[in-house]
Amino acid sequence: MTIEELKDFLNNLTVIEACKLALDLEDAWGVLRPGKVRDYRPSPAYGAPMPPGWDRNYAVSYYLVAAGNNPLGVMSVLRKHLGWSLQQVKAALQQPRMLLLTTEHRQQARALADDLKAFKAEIQEG
Repeated sequence: MTIEELKDFLNNLTVIEACKLALDLEDAWGVLRPGKVRDYRPSPAYGAPMPPGWDRNYAVSYYLVAAGNNPLGVMSVLRKHLGWSLQQVKAALQQPRMLLLTTEHRQQARALADDLKAFKAEIQEG
């Protein structure tokens, strides 16, 4: 099959068929999909007292602003901590500011940030 024939074949797929094909290829090639990224917790009603410990247990977000001088090291850290595929990591490095993680598990988020900073990546917490 030539590249042109492959393009024609892919153009004739429905969106559902294309998504299923992408998932099947990821499974066949051993691509890891990211797990649960965000932990949502409902906010208290307006004017209600905050739950005990709320100031310590709020969700934290980390953004990748710059990959630093070792993008391959940053790529390996993102794949290790977040379980992202190579394509997801490449796309993240091309963005000017990429949300990496929003979680209430601050130790896990801090470990990711520390590993990225070891490769001189610029991280923003927000």
